Amino acid sequence: VLDADSDDSYFKFNLDYINLYNLIRLDTTGNATYRQGYAAIRLHTAWQQNAFFDLIDRALKGPDAARDAETTALLEQWLQRPRRDVYVDLTGQVPDCGGVACQPIPVPWRVPTDFLWQRSPFQLAGGGKGLIESAGIDYVLPYWMARYYGVSTAFSIRSAASGGSSVAAGSIVSLYGANLSSGVQQAGGAVLPQSLGGVAVQVSGPDGISRNAGLSYVGPGQINLVLPPDTPPGLATFVVAGPTTKTGAATVVTVGPALFSMSSNGAGVAAATAVRVTAGLQTSVPVFACQAGACNGVPIAVNGDPVFVSLYATGIRNRTTLANATVQAGGLVVPVSYAGPQPQFAGLDQVNFQLPASLARRGEVAVSVTADGQTSNTVSLTIQ
Repeated sequence: VLDADSDDSYFKFNLDYINLYNLIRLDTTGNATYRQGYAAIRLHTAWQQNAFFDLIDRALKGPDAARDAETTALLEQWLQRPRRDVYVDLTGQVPDCGGVACQPIPVPWRVPTDFLWQRSPFQLAGGGKGLIESAGIDYVLPYWMARYYGVSTAFSIRSAASGGSSVAAGSIVSLYGANLSSGVQQAGGAVLPQSLGGVAVQVSGPDGISRNAGLSYVGPGQINLVLPPDTPPGLATFVVAGPTTKTGAATVVTVGPALFSMSSNGAGVAAATAVRVTAGLQTSVPVFACQAGACNGVPIAVNGDPVFVSLYATGIRNRTTLANATVQAGGLVVPVSYAGPQPQFAGLDQVNFQLPASLARRGEVAVSVTADGQTSNTVSLTIQ
């Protein structure tokens, strides 16, 4: 007798899904017992963010926009997981309900295993010594099932700065797809409209509340928006109401630093400004030069008067204390004088710091930001 209401021995659900997948598809007798058993198991596990189980449900029940969007998001999140069996202990980092997580742990953080979807999503600790590398079967199998059953990956949700698949509350987010709007319209400033060009986007967090996003750009292939600042962390569903309805899902985090670059892909020379302070007077210092669609770093001299850089970012404003935000520049950890909202544009953040003189003559250096333990993508500055 299966205890479908308990998560003990979670592997049992994996065996049940696999067997019922074949029994229900291949049964020619009309036996209702298999479907009744499947319904009981699905009722207990449908909310547990399991891409493999979701795809078996797709095979047995057909398309479902919300479930299929979740499946796509979960597979994208799998790609953020460490490849080796490093030990993980999330005790104290996620809400604890008697030794297990109260909600499914985000896929990138779950404990290492050879097949992720057979492991409880509530397990707080586990792993090895970081010596064994995953074969990736827990991605390959559901990926090809998704392709076979037509689960679309054409609609995606990304940080507008870094292109990462996790997005922070209050940050700037880009949606990519087809037929998202019938034309192109833009809006700007500190307050954004919730409807633009006949398009609206609702975001439903794990609390079940739908929130309207502010829109800064809509086009047939892309929408830029600011994620509602009160969206709670966890898996969120995005619904685009435009010429057609599109549904997708992404993991929302509280803090997720993401740096803008001049190439607009989160890499290369930083989207930044700089000033040199001489006798109390500020002089603008060029950081980049763009020509024929390409931007390159302009060498910044740091062997004289102090130079202060402002990096433009998103996903930082919810950080705790200023001391918990730092810049990594050329391998040095540099304190910041400001890390928070840039007041002129909705969702845009700014990080200010002084370039260390010890970086002199280093040439191109890698730059990233860490806030509350979360590290951004890497951009570059050129130092003379």
